[in-house]
Amino acid sequence: MKLSKLTCTLFLSLVSCTSVGIDSRSDPWKKRQVSLGRVELSFEVPSGAAADFPFYEGPASVSIGDEGVFNSLNQGPDLFRRYWSFNGGAFKQPDGLLLLAILLRRSDSPLLDETALEAAFVRNDDLFWRNQQVGAGGRGRLYFQSAMVAGRRGLLVRSTTSAPEYVVALDETHYIEVIIDASGQGAVRQSEDAIGERILTSLQITPKAGKTGSENKF
Repeated sequence: MKLSKLTCTLFLSLVSCTSVGIDSRSDPWKKRQVSLGRVELSFEVPSGAAADFPFYEGPASVSIGDEGVFNSLNQGPDLFRRYWSFNGGAFKQPDGLLLLAILLRRSDSPLLDETALEAAFVRNDDLFWRNQQVGAGGRGRLYFQSAMVAGRRGLLVRSTTSAPEYVVALDETHYIEVIIDASGQGAVRQSEDAIGERILTSLQITPKAGKTGSENKF
C-alpha cells in the first residue's frame, strides 16, 4: 500500500467522482479522538459510509484499567468500525468496499518489546478461534514484520485467509489492532489503497499531559 504523496493526491481527487459511500463535500475527512487510559488515540476518516453496511462510531473514552471492559477473550470494545463503498462504473452495484476496524485488546503478559506483542497477538487470536470451535491457528499461518503504527514501533500481521492487521501497544498491558481491508480492482482498488494509506498515516497515540512512564518502550 506504499504510495507517493503525488499518487495519493491524484487518487484522493478521483475519489469524489468514484465513491458512492463517501461524503462529496470539499473537506470530507473528519478527525476522531479516543481517550484510552494514559494515552489518546487520534485518526482521520472520510465522512459518509456504505449504505448497506452497519457502522459503529465507537466510544469517546474507555477506562482500559477497569476489569469489566474486557471479556474472557481479552477483547475490549471496538473503537471504530465502518465500510465505505466505491463505484467506478455506470452500475449501482458497488465495485469495491473499504473497511476500517480498530479493535482494543488486553495482554496477559507485559508488552515489553515486539516479541511480547507478537506473543500476545497469537495468544488472543488462538483464544478467539478456540472459542469459535475452530481450534488454535484458525485463520492459517501468520506472518509478522516490524512496522511503524501510530508513531510507534509495532507489527504488520499477514495471514493466508484474512486482511492484514497493524498492531501496536498502548501501554504495558493493552494494544490495538487496525484492520484496513480493500476489495476493489483496478482504479477502484487504487483509490481504496490511497484512502487506506491516509487513514493509517493519520493514526497517532499521544500521552496525555502529565502522564508518563510505560506508554511504549520498543
